[in-house]
Amino acid sequence: YSKDVGDIHANFSITNSEKNGSFKINSNVKSRYDKVAPYILKIKKKIKENWKNPYTGLSSRKVVIVKFEILKDGSMKSFSIEKLSNDTLFNRTAINAIYSPQPFPSIPEGIKVKKVKLRIKFEAE
Repeated sequence: YSKDVGDIHANFSITNSEKNGSFKINSNVKSRYDKVAPYILKIKKKIKENWKNPYTGLSSRKVVIVKFEILKDGSMKSFSIEKLSNDTLFNRTAINAIYSPQPFPSIPEGIKVKKVKLRIKFEAE
């Protein structure tokens, strides 16, 4: 019997440029990075695939930052907006990228946590 303990916190950015953006994982549990990182990267990929940036190819600096949690079963909880751009269309596409791929994949059995907390920064450069 193993008990789930603590949370994993991950921050990453998704940009419209060729670079992959930043990626950082913080954990308050002793979970191996090699188990956690593939799961977080899978979530990032699903969100990025669903983001339809309306300003691709245009030089337009916009940023949206959202936070939410993924529970063991892949369901989302506690969605909040930390920062919106001044552009309603850009804001909507970033938020839709979070809601479109739901439910997210379940947290793998090897990662003994109750939830994963994500902070995602969408950027148009």
